[in-house]
Amino acid sequence: MMRNKKRKNKNIAKRNYQTLIQNPSMAGITLISLIVSLIVLLILAGVTIATLTGENGILTQTQNAKKQSEKAEIIEQIRSDIAEKQIENQGSINEDEFYEVLGRYGTVSADETILTTTKGNYEILISDIYNGEIASSLVTTPLESWEYIKNDADKTVRLTKYVGKDNKIFIPDTFEINGVSYSTVLSYTNSATSSGPFINNTVIERVKFGKNVQGFINSADGLFYGATNLKKVYNLPNNYTELGNVFALCTSLEYAPEIPSGVTAINGLFSNCYSLITAPEIPETVTDMSNTFFNCFSLEGKIIIKSNNVTIADNCFNNTKNIIYLSVKENTTTYSTFMNNIENWNNVYFENEKIINVSCWGDSLTAGSGGNGTSFASVLAKCNRLLRVNNKGVPGETSKAIAERQGGIPIYTNSFTIPSDTSKVEIEIKDSGNQNVSLAGQGDAGLNPCSINSVEGTISRNGTQYYFNRSNEGEPITVESGTRIITEGMQNHRNDIMIIWSGTNDVPNSTNIQSVINNIDSMIEYSNIVDYIVIGLTSKDYMPEIEEVNKMLASKYGEHFLDIRKYILENGLSDAGINATAQDLENLENGEIPISLRSDNVHLNSYGYTIVGEQVYNKLISLGYITK
Repeated sequence: MMRNKKRKNKNIAKRNYQTLIQNPSMAGITLISLIVSLIVLLILAGVTIATLTGENGILTQTQNAKKQSEKAEIIEQIRSDIAEKQIENQGSINEDEFYEVLGRYGTVSADETILTTTKGNYEILISDIYNGEIASSLVTTPLESWEYIKNDADKTVRLTKYVGKDNKIFIPDTFEINGVSYSTVLSYTNSATSSGPFINNTVIERVKFGKNVQGFINSADGLFYGATNLKKVYNLPNNYTELGNVFALCTSLEYAPEIPSGVTAINGLFSNCYSLITAPEIPETVTDMSNTFFNCFSLEGKIIIKSNNVTIADNCFNNTKNIIYLSVKENTTTYSTFMNNIENWNNVYFENEKIINVSCWGDSLTAGSGGNGTSFASVLAKCNRLLRVNNKGVPGETSKAIAERQGGIPIYTNSFTIPSDTSKVEIEIKDSGNQNVSLAGQGDAGLNPCSINSVEGTISRNGTQYYFNRSNEGEPITVESGTRIITEGMQNHRNDIMIIWSGTNDVPNSTNIQSVINNIDSMIEYSNIVDYIVIGLTSKDYMPEIEEVNKMLASKYGEHFLDIRKYILENGLSDAGINATAQDLENLENGEIPISLRSDNVHLNSYGYTIVGEQVYNKLISLGYITK
């Protein structure tokens, strides 16, 4: 029966084909119908895809619903913790307890309005979590906590020095003396003479001023100078116009208070505040910002500067360590002043500027051994302030070890358990061929901090034995054999322009240089970008076949290859401004780097590394990776 049905279908298909041959117009109509059908199918497919993936698509709505569910779950968990604390306190919760609960789930913004959760990175309004009553952790200071001057004529009490023992205080707008209310005034301060209410006070941690507390004069010079345990201040008196050195040497201060409108000078305001994380908005009235953020090692993020006329900005950001973006109006006095000074600051940029990350991968030549503090990476960083140069040189490492730190060659652990505390645990490290590795011998740049099974920590070494210790305490974690180690270089520098100076410790010749090339290739393949430079090797005394080795590297990497040896031989002494000695001339005659540019038979000195850094910079420009 089935065979007859198939024969019938075949006969129908044959008749249809003959009909089309005999009637071409029918073929045209059929073709048009087919095209129309295809168009309809494509439209329907498009509608289906849009239904699934569009802004209001099913998949998008599902993802959004999942996120909302996760956020709701986090909020309920926090509310449960708050309720538990209130039960423990018989119905109340204070500020410290409240923010301690929030801290378990994420980071609270500087203005204490938003919680950014660790799980999911959600931004949640704190008012959406809890808007009930929160008891103040601050103690309202009695008059007995102060040395003061009472003025009956204008009914003010001038606070000259805090002598209380409470470390979290609220200073009220008024004090009552014998039934009479006296307005609160802060005495003048002078950092030069160490006189004032809080200068060099090591007790206070948190201070909040009543909204009507006033300064005795308009200058708050050194108000909290040297208050080393101070962490936070609220509501600076609004009649101050000069805030010079107010928080200088407040080494525990993390969050800056709002700068009152009308302030003109903030010179040295946060000088040597090593723990300061965020900066306040700079009002349009400010004209003096000299030394404002000097030695603020932890400061990061964007700083909004509304002033159009800051005329002094010397040393404003000297020795900051993290990236800071300045939001400043262009074509203003402020902008031109900052541009004149920005070369002197580390990691400070305007918000519309693009930072270029460069990582220098290599051995002791990259680390700068013999350079007396100068490496080619440090020279490169000074060539262009928009370059953020990371020195990933570790002495003694082969090209394979360098590639392992960078991520081009994977490395794996044995089976072990990460303990709950931060104590060291023995581990084994192998490559994909189950061969031993040689890392962390003379440095760990690009290796640490690493991550094993999503636990951050550091790898150390004693002889041939490796150890791992986690950065923070947590639950014990069982690690399976073959788990890949995620290095710092893999996590943070995969998108950087690469400068590779690798292979000297392999002692390559024309036969084994291919293994060096293979290791370099693995790094290039692993990188997320194609911008790289391979620096040629230099020491003929150490590598007799160096000319042949560099020819093979040049053939392999073409325009990406920098023949630094050739350049130094031809131009090194003149670039360094050195008159050739007899030994230099003999070195050149033998095809060796002049002794005046070296610290030994392999490593360069500060002159030599300076030349390398400058030539790497020129190569970056010629390849179009950067502009001057």
